[in-house]
Amino acid sequence: MAVSTIISLSLIGLILVGLIGGGTFAYFKYGDSVKASIRAGYKVADGIHEADFHATKPTTVYGQNSQVLKEFKKAQYRYLTYKEMKPDIYHALIAIEDQRFYEHHGVDIQGLVSVAGNYVLSRDKRGASTITQQLIKNVYLSSEQNLNRKVTEMVAAQALEQKFSKQQILEFYLNNVNYGRGAAGINTAAYMYLGKSINDANLLETATLIGVTNNPAALDPITHTDAAVARGKVILKAMYDQKYISSSRYHAALNETFKPDYHPNNVDNTVNDNQIAVALSSATEDIMRANHFKFQYIFPDQQTQTAYQSHYSAVYKKTYQHLLAGGYSLYTNIDPKLQQSMQQIVTQAMAGYTAKNPQTGNFTKQASMTVIDSKTGQVVASIGGRGEATNKTYNRAILSLRQPGSSIKPYLAYAPAFDSGMLETDKMSDKRPNNNYPNNFGNISYGTITLKKALAVSDNVIAYKLALKQPDITAPLTKMRFIGLDYRDNNPIISVGGFTRGVSNQDMTAAVATLVNHGNYREPTNVNKLVQHNDSTDQTLYDHADDAATKVFRDDGAYLTLDAMKSVLTDPQGTGAAAKVPGYRYVAGKTGTTDDRKDFWFTGATPYYSIAVWIGDDTPSAQSQEIATVTQQIFSRAMKQLVANKPVVDFERPSSVRVVKNQLISQASDQAKQLATRQRQNAAVIAEQKTWLANHFESLQYKISAGLTLSAEEQREQQVLADIDAMTAFQLKAGPTTDNWDVFKTYYYQQALDDLSRVKRTSNYNSLHERIIAVYASQETALDKLKDEVARQAAKEDSDAATPSDTDDTDTNRDTGTTTSASSSSRSSDQEASSSSESSSTTDESSSSDDNAANSSSANNSESSSSDTENN
Repeated sequence: MAVSTIISLSLIGLILVGLIGGGTFAYFKYGDSVKASIRAGYKVADGIHEADFHATKPTTVYGQNSQVLKEFKKAQYRYLTYKEMKPDIYHALIAIEDQRFYEHHGVDIQGLVSVAGNYVLSRDKRGASTITQQLIKNVYLSSEQNLNRKVTEMVAAQALEQKFSKQQILEFYLNNVNYGRGAAGINTAAYMYLGKSINDANLLETATLIGVTNNPAALDPITHTDAAVARGKVILKAMYDQKYISSSRYHAALNETFKPDYHPNNVDNTVNDNQIAVALSSATEDIMRANHFKFQYIFPDQQTQTAYQSHYSAVYKKTYQHLLAGGYSLYTNIDPKLQQSMQQIVTQAMAGYTAKNPQTGNFTKQASMTVIDSKTGQVVASIGGRGEATNKTYNRAILSLRQPGSSIKPYLAYAPAFDSGMLETDKMSDKRPNNNYPNNFGNISYGTITLKKALAVSDNVIAYKLALKQPDITAPLTKMRFIGLDYRDNNPIISVGGFTRGVSNQDMTAAVATLVNHGNYREPTNVNKLVQHNDSTDQTLYDHADDAATKVFRDDGAYLTLDAMKSVLTDPQGTGAAAKVPGYRYVAGKTGTTDDRKDFWFTGATPYYSIAVWIGDDTPSAQSQEIATVTQQIFSRAMKQLVANKPVVDFERPSSVRVVKNQLISQASDQAKQLATRQRQNAAVIAEQKTWLANHFESLQYKISAGLTLSAEEQREQQVLADIDAMTAFQLKAGPTTDNWDVFKTYYYQQALDDLSRVKRTSNYNSLHERIIAVYASQETALDKLKDEVARQAAKEDSDAATPSDTDDTDTNRDTGTTTSASSSSRSSDQEASSSSESSSTTDESSSSDDNAANSSSANNSESSSSDTENN
């Protein structure tokens, strides 16, 4: 069997790669997996028993205390043996499903060759599963399309052919295949769709019912009669081509009629209880998961999304029908009394809205509510509508997608912000930077407010700003398995409710419960355990006790979000005051209103339960503002009943949150501050290292290009600065016998130029040279002023000599030599002007005195200037 399977896999590989050279593709690419699947096939083969193909026990839903709530089974299972069947029945089956049925041994290798060839040549792309393989798949395996399941199926099919005859296999198949509406087996289907035995059906009716198995939903003989009959005529043609019927019988059958005569046979598989609908939906996905179906919640593009949704829908429908056909036990936590009491609260609150849809008879204005045990994630109540008798089969809590409005903000704006280290007391402005930002309701601006206040008043601008900081806006919802996500939703506008499709009530409730459960998501379900019954063995497909939680938010981020949500009910400007629960003060919540008030939400929690309430029309239309209060009233009444007689406790504060001066401080905020400090310290160290490296490399460059170190270069530059200071301090003299300009020029000035020539840094060289020239020019200007002063003094003395004097002192003065000196500074022209000296006596003592006097005058001028500057 293994060899035959490997040969078949080579042909499948041919189909997979579409090339002649790909024959062994499947085996060599998936070798280890294939071997494991072959072993699984042998295991299935060992467990095959004839009893497996007879009537299975009903699928039973159990509530609390194991009371039976509902049974689902095949419609009046009517088994028909091979000998009891007229040949047309199995001839029709073989003609359309497995032409070589009597020739192969479970796997049709020749058929696979034909399929592979047609596939490569882009011709007919039908599959090559034999009737035996289909029987194995229907009874023992999933319908999942993957290589591993196919391998297991092939091995088990060959084992089945070794245990049973061809006639038995046909009998087992025709009595177990799904015909839709909970009917299994051709004879059961005939009684349900035609009101008679399959042996009493005409040839067209027989062929039509055989064709239903191809797609029981699309070929339903009641709702899609024309499509079902068209498929039947295709089967008639196959029977004629393969000589199972003559030409006369074929043409006669084409003219026969197919008139449905529906008889449900008193087996009612209708689901008219919302909690049972939740259980069946959860169980269906549990079976899909057990069969390795890969669920997806966000998509990169429309093509991927459309393909997935189509695949999901097909697998879900087939699995759901398989579940209703029997063989499963669903152990749930359903409490019918609690469910009824929650339903009554919703019904009574909506009693004042009496308008009805004339076509359906349902109330126009609808409501939904989900109640979840926050700690376990289990659904304890699911209200899908107002409870009218005509509207019990549609559960809006799990099936309806609606825009959430601001009720989504805690999960897309605030919890991620608190996760990143922000605190409730942090402030933000709700000023809109541009028109791309959403407006607040009524275009109100609250200015700069705390995050806690922003959530209380439902500030749209701040929520949008917080969402803009998130690298992946949809990440929290993907982790919480939101079913309504669209490929276009990766946009911060969803943080204020702008989804493409919407969200479900149950998903919103599970999101609140995630916050209460310290940021840990538990998939919402009311199923405690799902057991599949196979022959004498039972297999547990799902156990809630083993269902691991998914971490969505940090413990501290989730707690801060809940604490901020309390202000929605307690803040004077909070939007959820009507949701307060009498006698219980620890309540967190969030309101939600969509554009034109088409949807109203209130989602909230206590430490015990989480609830989401929605009100709106099935066809979205504007609502009156009073509806907002009704959602809050439903929440308040439901929660009051749920927490009655329970201890009044606050949400459990995790160890990662502490209270400092009445302020909640999170570990995330401490870490954010520590990170910021480390970043600043690292930046300072890096800057210091950059400076050191720059100096080091510059020093190396000098060693290479100038043959000296940077420190030696700096010493040379310092020497030039000392020369400049000496030039500035040089005292000029301009008397006939005391002129010292040549000393200044040939020694001080030239010394500075000589030292400057040794400087190598171009920029510093230029700067120092400019300063030397400036001091030289300043001293030259000061010298000219001294010379002018000497000339004026001499002229005055000549004038005095020409005038007679009463004493001889004039002669003495005339004979005395005159010397003039000055002190100049290159740093300020004002100081240069104040440095002009007065005439001095011919003695060294009088000269020194005059110099001091000149310096004193300069100092006085500088002091006066400084004082003016301070006053200014």
